[in-house]
Amino acid sequence: MGIKRGDMVAIYSKIQLYASVPLISCFFVGAVPTFLEDALTSLEVVHILKQINPKLILTTSEMLETVKELINTEVIHVNTEILVFDQGFYEPQENEREFLPIYVNDLKETAMIPFSSGSTGLPKGIRLSHYALLRANIINDDRLWLTDQAKIVFSYDSFHWSIETVRLLCSVRDGICRLIDPEPFEAERTWNLLEKFKVVDLNSGEALGPNKPGELHVKSDIVMSGYHNMDSSDQFHEDGWFKTGDEVFYDEDLCFFIVDRIKDMITFQGWHVPPAFLEEELLTHPAVKRAAVIGIPDEVDGEHPMALIVLKDNFKNVTSKDLERFIAERMPERFHLKAGVKFIDDSYFVGARKVKRYLLKKLVLTGKI
Repeated sequence: MGIKRGDMVAIYSKIQLYASVPLISCFFVGAVPTFLEDALTSLEVVHILKQINPKLILTTSEMLETVKELINTEVIHVNTEILVFDQGFYEPQENEREFLPIYVNDLKETAMIPFSSGSTGLPKGIRLSHYALLRANIINDDRLWLTDQAKIVFSYDSFHWSIETVRLLCSVRDGICRLIDPEPFEAERTWNLLEKFKVVDLNSGEALGPNKPGELHVKSDIVMSGYHNMDSSDQFHEDGWFKTGDEVFYDEDLCFFIVDRIKDMITFQGWHVPPAFLEEELLTHPAVKRAAVIGIPDEVDGEHPMALIVLKDNFKNVTSKDLERFIAERMPERFHLKAGVKFIDDSYFVGARKVKRYLLKKLVLTGKI
């Protein structure tokens, strides 16, 4: 084929067992690969091929006709060859034992070009250097791998996404088995492939069925083994189940839904009051820009909900009683804002990826809000 260092190669394939072979081959000869997954639209594929003008397109027999149709349209003008890599691609080649991979002299050379998801327009080619892939490989050593035991990595991502290439490189480096599912994502099959899980009642600890909210517990070798220099026995059952602290429920299709964090949960007269439900309702009020709900201790009822509110600029005349009445008219008593409403400014939310209710609660209880 005459593919050499710097040549552009497009790999167009579904998720399948041998999809990594042409990718590794490109790295060995110094070609620059771009992986296109089958979920891309024809418009996106045409756009990407025009951007990279590949010398070679590697594809599978089932996608061959699609590729031919695309590159023969009037829109695309690529001078390229097509190779089907699931037919004869793996046959022994003459003198293959003498082959040596290229040596990368400059780590800043482009190693591959994945394309963006196109959230702000058509997909954009992202030039990733050998150095970038190497650094991602090193970083993921601590975050993804447990190198002292046999392991399997399971992912539905294709090599269209650069993170999957990093997983491949880490897997090769550490001798990890990659689990591939070529079928479209289906929740029940996926859960059966993964570790054990259950949803338990918050009070009794009994396992619950579909559509009943409770705490998610998992049993897996990849959860934490405990907190450093702290007693974490309350995070696990005696039989090894890890308490995630997430209130969830699942439906008959084994689709899971997050309700709230249990540690943020407010308890009113034995009822569990998810702050997120109250916050969502408060955000429907035209005056409310941001909302956080916390539990204030009460000797009789356990806790009373309190709302911390950021008002929109043109609604500064709204009072706490207005919002208390707004909730009282729409929600059961346990959700009523019996601890009142406090108005705060946006600074308490700036930079926060999620509402840090425990910090806001600490500020309220210490009189700083």
